[in-house]
Amino acid sequence: MAQVVITSSPAIRKQMLRGLDEFIIPALQYRQVLQVFAEPPFDFSQLQCRVERKKLLPDKEHDALQVVQYWDEERMLTLRAPALSFVYEGINYERVGVTTAMSHQMPKAVAARAAGITEIHLPAPAIISYPSHVPRSDGKPRTEVWPYETRYLQIKFMDEEVLVALAHRTVDLHTITHNLEIRDTPLLQMGLLYLGELRQPQNRQGAQAQLLAFMWRLKHCLTHNKPQISNSYWPDVETTVAPSKSLAKSHKLSHEVIRYIQTHLHAPLTLEAIAEYFGYSTFHLNRVFQQAQGTTVMRYVTILRVNAAKGLLVKTNERTSDVANLVGFATSASFCNVFRKHTGLTPNEYRKRHALHLANVDSDE
Repeated sequence: MAQVVITSSPAIRKQMLRGLDEFIIPALQYRQVLQVFAEPPFDFSQLQCRVERKKLLPDKEHDALQVVQYWDEERMLTLRAPALSFVYEGINYERVGVTTAMSHQMPKAVAARAAGITEIHLPAPAIISYPSHVPRSDGKPRTEVWPYETRYLQIKFMDEEVLVALAHRTVDLHTITHNLEIRDTPLLQMGLLYLGELRQPQNRQGAQAQLLAFMWRLKHCLTHNKPQISNSYWPDVETTVAPSKSLAKSHKLSHEVIRYIQTHLHAPLTLEAIAEYFGYSTFHLNRVFQQAQGTTVMRYVTILRVNAAKGLLVKTNERTSDVANLVGFATSASFCNVFRKHTGLTPNEYRKRHALHLANVDSDE
């Protein structure tokens, strides 16, 4: 099984900018890029394909707030938001699924030939775009031999922001970055406009021009909006709180709350807002969470923020105020006070003790 490696937010920004400058923008400017829209009735005739499963996937209900739905036995997922992958090096293998309900949207002749899962090969430069709720590859390392060094940019168009991540795949390494959450209305609108153009096969050239404009805007955001481009997930954050034994239902809710906190760690978080999101009273949510995790919701938020800040201070040259912003503190002063309370050190002292190799660190403590 391939090794999975996670990188930090500043490094992701640099890698994305390199990919945009050296591969993605030049390809969109000077080449005709293969564009695949994975929407029924699915036309993959221009690609190398392999039917992996003939039987259609079972239908599954999608809750209004649900982002991901898994077909565990098939290692497939769906997103409630449209998404695309831009393969800019190597060849990527994507798996596209068809459910019974989706087959009903196809012409009868097409539905009769529809397979449950088709593996398609995307040689760079290539784009595959997915509308919401189409089963697709789940992103986990596969066991098959991977003879290429492949890099691709993943983009998800959410309700109010764009989520951007990078993937790098070789025969023995699978690097997946967490998403950078970019709240930029023009960027989101340009991305959705591209998907609209892509639905018109006769206008693929116009769609490519629209995507080029999107990539230029993305470059602008990555270059100038630092650090407002926030971490939407902190995969290396660990708390010192060990879960206590509790009912499975309590554990399930507490883990959903933890995922929500991790996703929104950079944003203002209150117990009232979290409880409202999950449809519970603050008292009930806090009680269930404390039963499962041994601490209150907001104490857990603080622990995650402090631990995430430790990682940024050690691994990056981000200024103290930027670290505070990235992990969700309203001001640098409040961040320094909380950090010292939990570690006995100021952020600068912690950095000097644990990351002496980092030079030229700007601080505004």
